[in-house]
Amino acid sequence: MALAGLGRRAEALDEVRKIRQNFLYKDLWVRETMLRGIAHIHAVLGDGDATAADLEQMLSQQYTGLTIHVLRLDPRFDRVRDHPRFRALLAKYGS
Repeated sequence: MALAGLGRRAEALDEVRKIRQNFLYKDLWVRETMLRGIAHIHAVLGDGDATAADLEQMLSQQYTGLTIHVLRLDPRFDRVRDHPRFRALLAKYGS
C-alpha cells in the first residue's frame, strides 16, 4: 500500500504478484483480508478494472465481510469510484 501511495506502480504491482503467488490461496482464513488489501492497492493506483475484479471475487462469495456500504464510503476507492466497472459492481450487489 505504501508503494502505491508513493506512486511506485511497478514495485507495488510486483508486491501484489508476490502475494498472489505465495500467500493468497494458501491461507483461506486471511484470503479476504489479503484480497481487500490488493483491491486497495489497485484503487490507489487508479486501476478500476483490477479493483473491480478483486472486489468481485469477494462479493461473489456467500459469506463475506465486505459490504457495498463499505465500498461506497471507503475513501481508498475514490480514484476508481467513477470507473464503469466499479459502478456496475455497486449496482449488481447493491440490491
